[in-house]
Amino acid sequence: MSSKVLSVTLGGVLGALAVLVMLLCTPLGIATYIGAMLAGLCLFPVRIECGIRLACISFAAAGVLALILIPDKEMAFCFLFLFGYYPILKETLDHIRNRIVSYLLKLAVFNVSVIGMYFLLLKIIALESVIQDFSENSGSYMMVLLLLGNFTFLIYDRLLNMLQTLYWKKIRPKFRGGNESP
Repeated sequence: MSSKVLSVTLGGVLGALAVLVMLLCTPLGIATYIGAMLAGLCLFPVRIECGIRLACISFAAAGVLALILIPDKEMAFCFLFLFGYYPILKETLDHIRNRIVSYLLKLAVFNVSVIGMYFLLLKIIALESVIQDFSENSGSYMMVLLLLGNFTFLIYDRLLNMLQTLYWKKIRPKFRGGNESP
């Protein structure tokens, strides 16, 4: 089989795995964000093995399927607005030499994505479960949640670093027969 066919297959399988992860996390009511994060982790090997173009196509396909198939729409939107594309974008942000600027940009991506997503869910789509959550909590409580979200996002970013190292050292050599790193 050609490498192009293998790349497309890998992108399709891992995109489908991302959707499956979200489906499996749906019954767990607290897994809205965790399900989206785990689904995003499924796509980072596509970026490494197939490049940014195919990774974006896999993300887009998984995102559309998530919107159609995932009952927890907030999870699907978390995947679509942040955790699905961030593993693809992360490598670009990591190449910025100044670490402070790199982390500030990462946090800016997180905050713009989350605020934009919840604005869309509250004001445009009017998702009832999100409206209820926001109406039951004060603005200061929401700000604390956003700060905790920033902290959690930095942990997620670190997890992606560790997972990428594990992938290059342990997983990739078994499939590719080499240990060449980026």
